[in-house]
Amino acid sequence: MTDPKTTLKATPRPRFEELRVKVRSLAEEARIIRHEELRAKRRGAHAIRERLYLHRIHVVRLESRASQLAAAYLRGKPRASCEQHGLTHRDKEVLPRLLNNVRNFGVALHQEWRPDVHSWFLGGDVILDGTQPSVVAWVVKA
Repeated sequence: MTDPKTTLKATPRPRFEELRVKVRSLAEEARIIRHEELRAKRRGAHAIRERLYLHRIHVVRLESRASQLAAAYLRGKPRASCEQHGLTHRDKEVLPRLLNNVRNFGVALHQEWRPDVHSWFLGGDVILDGTQPSVVAWVVKA
């Protein structure tokens, strides 16, 4: 007798729950770092406070932004729904992280789908206009 768990092949699906956990853990990490910055400031350890601050601003904030953008992309929302401002000088740092998050938490991101992520990131409604391939199309393709 065969095991039904091994005979049924699961369709690859975006892992929204895991991505949501990542976003929440990055937010908590930023809160913890902010708390430790205040402790270091009270002790007079300005070098430690500066290192913590730079880590929070340059690493945690960028990763959090990329994760939130990946969640919006995978859910089919336009970029404007999660960011009010336009392009920034930090976007070149965010885009590789965004692609990595889409690859890790979506499904295998094929080379031909990268322009769609780029176009979406630059403000195009690639997913929502009905003529472009959507996440559903590359879930089936993967």
